[in-house]
Amino acid sequence: MGSKVLLVEDNPSVRELISVLLSSEGYEIVEAEDGRDGLTKARQMHPDLMILDLMMPGVSGEGVIAELQKDPGFESMPVMVVSGKDEGMSEIKDMLGDENVFQKPFEPVRLLNRVVELIGLPNNG
Repeated sequence: MGSKVLLVEDNPSVRELISVLLSSEGYEIVEAEDGRDGLTKARQMHPDLMILDLMMPGVSGEGVIAELQKDPGFESMPVMVVSGKDEGMSEIKDMLGDENVFQKPFEPVRLLNRVVELIGLPNNG
């Protein structure tokens, strides 16, 4: 079974791009369309990695991060942010690490390489 990645992104085309990119490498992708759905799925599946947009309806990416930080079960789960947002990004970079924050439009190869660095290549058998 591949490594599980939870992709929380409200933009269908960005969600599809990341999903296809990672699933083609063998990662198991679970998609969520907003922060509330992302939190529910994170608690259900305990992913190896979460990739998160910041600007979403309902619960924002920042809200998701804040909620998960309260939960000791998610202390070791890496979080990557992919966002078109400009302001307030230094705070997110300080929290998650500069290398885990990607501005849209992003280079798919860079994002894939970072996923591999964080959780390794999926074990396909």
